[in-house]
Amino acid sequence: MTRPWRRSYTRWTVAKQLSSSVAQADIPARWIDRKFFFDLPTSAFPELLQRLESMPDTARRICEFASDSALSRKNAGRWSAKEHFGHLDDLSSVDEKRLHDYLRNAPTLSPADVTNPKTEAANHNARPWAEIIELLTENRLRLARQLAQLTQEQLVRTALHLRLQQEMRVIDWMWFLAEHDDHHIAAARAAIAAAG
Repeated sequence: MTRPWRRSYTRWTVAKQLSSSVAQADIPARWIDRKFFFDLPTSAFPELLQRLESMPDTARRICEFASDSALSRKNAGRWSAKEHFGHLDDLSSVDEKRLHDYLRNAPTLSPADVTNPKTEAANHNARPWAEIIELLTENRLRLARQLAQLTQEQLVRTALHLRLQQEMRVIDWMWFLAEHDDHHIAAARAAIAAAG
């Protein structure tokens, strides 16, 4: 039996894929402008873990079919594809901190600096894409291994996300993280398309 949330999620995913294939160079809306509603059941855990775990493979496949020039090119001051992928890895330390916030029952999640100073200073465009993806893979798989060890009780622990001013369960945070991945994957594709 198909769960109602799964049908809705599948329709949204298909629509998203169709939309991106019709207008590849469209730039996604700003991440900080998005609104979130957290209502996934804990039974969504396997799918969310799979999304988080497989993101570096998606990034690698995108890089393999693009030139270094296209991966490094900024468009109208926006990040290049390399910078989007580097940014996902730059946030690995925040992801680790937030998981530990949940594990120690902290009332709030460690904040992320929305000005992204680490990404702005990293000069990802000067690095080989394979190096960026290798580090991203290493850090993400470490996080996925830790998530795979969580108990049912830990999945529903809550903490306040300061920027959103919303309580998030671990399962909600996993979905939030997967959505953030998809946002930057889409933006990297758009950057490559704009590079011609």
